[in-house]
Amino acid sequence: MANRKISEFTALTAPAATDVLPIIDQSESGADKNKKITFEDLLSNAPAGSVGAPSFSFTGDNDTGLTQSGANGLLLATGGVARLTISSAGLVTIPGDFTVSGTTTTVDTTTLTVKDKNIEIAKGTGNDAAVDGAGITVDSTDGDKTWNWVDSTDAWTSSEHIDLASGKVLKVAGTQVLSATQYTGNAATATAVTNLTVAAESTDTSCSVLFATAASGSLPAKTATTLTFNSNTGALTATTFVGALTGAVTGNASTATALATARAINGVDFDGTAAITVTAAAGTLTGTELKSTVVTSSLTSVGTLSSLTVGGNATINAQGDLRLADSDSSNYVGFQAPGTVASNVIWTLPSADGSAGQFLKTDGSGALSWATDATTDSSKMPLAGGTFTGSVIHNYTDAIKVPVGTTGQRPTGAAGHFRYNSTTGKFEGYTDEWGEIAGGGGGESGLIQMAQTLSTSTTLTTNYNAFSVQPTVASGVTITVPSGAVWAII
Repeated sequence: MANRKISEFTALTAPAATDVLPIIDQSESGADKNKKITFEDLLSNAPAGSVGAPSFSFTGDNDTGLTQSGANGLLLATGGVARLTISSAGLVTIPGDFTVSGTTTTVDTTTLTVKDKNIEIAKGTGNDAAVDGAGITVDSTDGDKTWNWVDSTDAWTSSEHIDLASGKVLKVAGTQVLSATQYTGNAATATAVTNLTVAAESTDTSCSVLFATAASGSLPAKTATTLTFNSNTGALTATTFVGALTGAVTGNASTATALATARAINGVDFDGTAAITVTAAAGTLTGTELKSTVVTSSLTSVGTLSSLTVGGNATINAQGDLRLADSDSSNYVGFQAPGTVASNVIWTLPSADGSAGQFLKTDGSGALSWATDATTDSSKMPLAGGTFTGSVIHNYTDAIKVPVGTTGQRPTGAAGHFRYNSTTGKFEGYTDEWGEIAGGGGGESGLIQMAQTLSTSTTLTTNYNAFSVQPTVASGVTITVPSGAVWAII
């Protein structure tokens, strides 16, 4: 093969992966320095490089180019500074400012998160007219939902309802003007109220009545303390009326001088101009007593009587009260029947007063008598339990049953506790620990049983003796024998 200059070779514009290039291996010497490399291997095995010296750089600008950013990652650097990185997970990071020029920018993600505190729309477009229509649009198949700036109205405009969350209000210049239940302020441009929503007031409260100062026009609402309405009683109260009143009128007319038509009361005409005397019909009253011939329909009301004696039964209808007033009649106590009575009941009071602390009880047939509360009778034991403050003597041939329970059911011990342990079949008591008491379980065997292992630290009482039969003292347990006490181990 004749020698040829490289410049004489035909240019290869589309090299294949298997095309071969000559290369000098600087790590070898002699004939081994001359080697070859395929076009594929040349490009797939580039040096890892770094930010300051990228794998692929430019002549005279060796710190600008493309290099590897960790395993399966890429990094684009300029001037030895990372400008764009792509991680192995496909995350793209641009640490500097990012400018996109064009007509439409599409972000096709589920959630767009922006850490900036402020978003500018129509930046640099111009004045209000130039940015007319700028805003936010939610693309919906039911019609776009928009929040836009409208230059013609000089206002932000929403295509949809505005629903504030519970507890939130609408404010203007820091002042609340609208909440879920109240509108505050003046409607300068309002001409009429189409619908006014009000709440019923059922409490016993006097409410002010609203008025307008003219029949029509933009008018403020007015009230007057001289006219009120109580929605509970239905009473309309005013200081005076002008003009004729139509319909039934009740109450007192403080300025009236006479009734238009006099009315006869028990045969005596009354027109309101003077007091009259009404004489009871003959035989109606006998002294201070109503005659027995006066029936219910004959007398519908009675004024204040100094005394009243009823010769027969007295009935208070419709759950009326029997009221007994105090000395100045300002307050009273009383009795009232229940709303429904299944059958008539008459209670007969005892013939004399009872003793202090007694109460009335019924025999179930309407006869009442005085009785004593057993829970406060010093001669009786309280059924709900309690504390005996004196001696209790049991004088009988039967037996007393003490509390019975298992070892696991022992209460928190206190000196003086006594019980029967159903687990061991023994009586036991508590001084500073639970211990068996002779009797129970063993019958008449004459044996005294005791635990083989002492598991609780104990201090013997001074001048008392104790004994144990070949005991085992558990680890950490201490038996203290004070002066004057004896512990015998058998």
